[in-house]
Amino acid sequence: MRKTAILLSATVATLLFAPVVGSQLVAQENTEVVDKRNYSMRVFKKDGDLEWRAYSGDVNYKDPLTGEFRPIDRTLTKVFGGWEMTKHSYHSFFPEYADQTAIFFDRYKGKNVSVGYTAIASHVKGVLSTDTENPQFPVNGKGVKYADAFGAGIDLWYYNNGQKMYKVVSIPPHTSTIELEWKITFPEGYDIYNANGKSKGKKISFGGRERGALVLSSANGVNEEELTFLPPARVWGANGKSSIIDVEIDSVGSDIIYRKIIPPSTVHQWTDGTTTYNSGAGDGYVESVANSNYGVVNADTTGGANDEAGTSAFVDANQGATFYDDRARTIHDTNGITGTISACSLNLWILTVADGDNDANGVLLFGESTVVSDTALENSDIDEVLPAANWSTNLDLTGLGTGGYSAIPCNATGIANVNVSGKTDLAIVNGHSFANDPPDGDGTVTFSTSEQANQEPYLSVTTSVASSPVFFILSFIPRAFAYGSM
Repeated sequence: MRKTAILLSATVATLLFAPVVGSQLVAQENTEVVDKRNYSMRVFKKDGDLEWRAYSGDVNYKDPLTGEFRPIDRTLTKVFGGWEMTKHSYHSFFPEYADQTAIFFDRYKGKNVSVGYTAIASHVKGVLSTDTENPQFPVNGKGVKYADAFGAGIDLWYYNNGQKMYKVVSIPPHTSTIELEWKITFPEGYDIYNANGKSKGKKISFGGRERGALVLSSANGVNEEELTFLPPARVWGANGKSSIIDVEIDSVGSDIIYRKIIPPSTVHQWTDGTTTYNSGAGDGYVESVANSNYGVVNADTTGGANDEAGTSAFVDANQGATFYDDRARTIHDTNGITGTISACSLNLWILTVADGDNDANGVLLFGESTVVSDTALENSDIDEVLPAANWSTNLDLTGLGTGGYSAIPCNATGIANVNVSGKTDLAIVNGHSFANDPPDGDGTVTFSTSEQANQEPYLSVTTSVASSPVFFILSFIPRAFAYGSM
C-alpha cells in the first residue's frame, strides 16, 4: 500500500493553525490598534486579547486634515517671533519677549477661537526652558521662561501641559499684595462670562470654583463643547498643595484686563492661570477638615480643601497634630469597550510615597466615586470620594516605587463595574480611610493627574477576543513543501 506524507516545517504549521482576529494574525507583542483611538483611548493587541487604556485626560488629537486621531505632541518649534505648538486639540504661540502676545488657539471639535494674552511686563527675552524649580512645573514639558518679567525675582513662564496652556509666575516672599496683569483679546462677537454675567463694560471676578467661559455673546449657555474655558487660578508653595485666588476681568478704557491678585506671603510661591478647550477632566483630590477624632474626619461631609487643577493628587490618612484624609478621584471614558472583560487595573504614575503607618491598612485601593459632576470637584465632595465597596486588590505602600506607573488590579467587583456605555468614575483612598481605622502615622501617596503630560492615570481593561483556527485546503500548499512516499 502506498501512503503519501506531507512534511510541514514548525514555522509553516504555526502559520496554518494560528488563531486570528478578523482576518489578521494576532501579534504576540503589544501593537496598537490605531483605528480604535479616540481623544482619551488607546487600544493594544496582546496575546490574542485587547487591552483598552482609558486615560483620565486626552492623549490624542484629531488631525484636521485627515480626520485621524494622532498622539498629542507638545513639542515647541521655533518660528518667527517666538515658538509654537500645533499637535494638540489646541495650538499655542509663545512670544520672543514677555511684553508681546501669547496666543491660545482652540481647535477642539471644529472650534476656531483664539485668545491672546499680553503681559503688562518688562521687555524681557524668553528662553526655551525645561526648568524644574517649580513643584508643579512639568518635568518632562517644555516651556518658555522670561526671567524677572514682573520685577526682580518674579519670573514668567508660558508652557503647555495636559489639556491647558499655562501662564505661571514665580514669586519670592512679599509683604504686600501683588497684582499681575495681562491684556486679553478675543474675536469680535465673543465675551467672557462667569455665573454673574459678562465682562464688557464692567469688572467681574472669578473665585471659588467658578470658571470663566469664552462664549458667543448671543449664545451664553451653549453646549460646553462649544466653549473655551479660563479655569480658576491657583497659588501654591513648596509642598505642592494649592489654593484658589481671585482673578478679575476688568475693562480699562478700550482694553480688557486679566488681573491676578496675590496676597502677601512669607514663603516662595507660584501661581498659574490657564486656558483650555474643555471644562475639565474632573480628577484631583479633596481634603477633609482636620480633627482630633478620626471618626469625625472619616465622616466629614464639608471638606477643607480640594485641587482639581494641579498636576498631582494626594491620597493619605494622616496623624499629625490632628487627623486628616486626602482622597483622590479619576474618571475614565470607557464607552465603546467591546468583548468579555477578563481583567482591569488602575494605573497611576507614582511621585512620592510615605509609609509611616506600615500596617495592614497601609494600602491604596479604589472603588466607585459618586461625585455628581464629570468635570469638577468641590470641598463638599469629600464623602463622595470615599467608596462604599472595594473594587480593587489592595496595593501595599511598603516598597511602592516612584517615578513610574504602578497598577492596582481590579477585583471581581471592579471588573463587573467597568461601564462600557459611559464613564467609569473612581475614588482612590488609603486603606485607613476605607476601614475608618485611625492611622498611627503618615500614609501618603502622590500621583500625577490628567494635567501632567505623559503621566496621566489610565484604566487598563483587558477583553478576550473570539478567535478560531485557520485550516487551509492542502491543494493550496506550494510545491516547495517536501513530499515523500511510504
